[in-house]
Amino acid sequence: MKSKLLLSALTLTIMSSNAQNVNIPDANFKSYLINVANVDTDLNNEISVAEAQAYNGSLFMDNLGISDLTGLEAFVNVNHIQISSNPITSIDVSPNTGLNTLLCGSAELTSLALGSNSALRDISVSNASNLPSVDLSGCADLRTIYYFNSAINTLDVSNNLLLEACALGYCPISSIDLSMCPNLIEVAVSNMPQLTSLNVANGNNTSFTAYDATTYGFAAEQCANLFCVEVDDVAYSTATWTEIDPTISYSEDCASFVGIAETDEQPILVYPNPFVSELIIETNEPTSISVMNAMGEVVLSRTVNGRTGIDATNLSAGIYFVREETSVAVMKLVKN
Repeated sequence: MKSKLLLSALTLTIMSSNAQNVNIPDANFKSYLINVANVDTDLNNEISVAEAQAYNGSLFMDNLGISDLTGLEAFVNVNHIQISSNPITSIDVSPNTGLNTLLCGSAELTSLALGSNSALRDISVSNASNLPSVDLSGCADLRTIYYFNSAINTLDVSNNLLLEACALGYCPISSIDLSMCPNLIEVAVSNMPQLTSLNVANGNNTSFTAYDATTYGFAAEQCANLFCVEVDDVAYSTATWTEIDPTISYSEDCASFVGIAETDEQPILVYPNPFVSELIIETNEPTSISVMNAMGEVVLSRTVNGRTGIDATNLSAGIYFVREETSVAVMKLVKN
């Protein structure tokens, strides 16, 4: 009887010991935690729940062949996670409530869950070609967003009112509204051909940092379909924020911006494109044409017949549209 009681006690002790260890099925992830991050403080080649909860350092896990992050949920006080170039399809840091910085990305990643992570201040997602969205609504203390070369197609910062910096590149986002973020000091968008709307009129544009080698300030470049950026003060932005495409204009009300749709129907020939000082227009019969700027304002109008040269030296560099009055044809041109 006594031996049976001892055996039962030993069994319960072993079960209790196993229950206190974190389940980490991915061998590469576990090896990193034990041998590199040194989370295994009692050197028993296991990560206990207590060891995981006590860890408040950083996890740098780039290119380690990790495919499963089961066990990460036990690291509730981890401060910094960097994990990219791993065959991971899903990352969930919602239990990691002490997390301050998250840098992640991989081609296989399809899901990123942040949860109600009020401590998260900085997020960077790059090279996530299969990740369509990230829900930031639970991250009220978020200060920095960096998305690069990813499939993310929306950005909603309506709950991230403390945001200070936002940098986006090579993402298929069409509309960005940062007007509700009064603490913004840096905004940069680049290589965003789908972007058509950008609002940074946050009432505090004069607090933006200067554009230089270390800070973005404000920059909008290689955004072929972005013609208007909504700002606090047109004169200030025009004079100060110069790192923009020549086709972009500032406005205090982009809703009044006149959009013009280019069409495929072209009964007249207009060249060269881009042009510098002269436009050549060829027609088969007399017709009237109008040249409009990106705001939809007519800057030139002519009656043309045959081959006609039009002096364009007084036009500023930027996007223009040529409309043939007797049809719906509109052609987009660029002046350098």
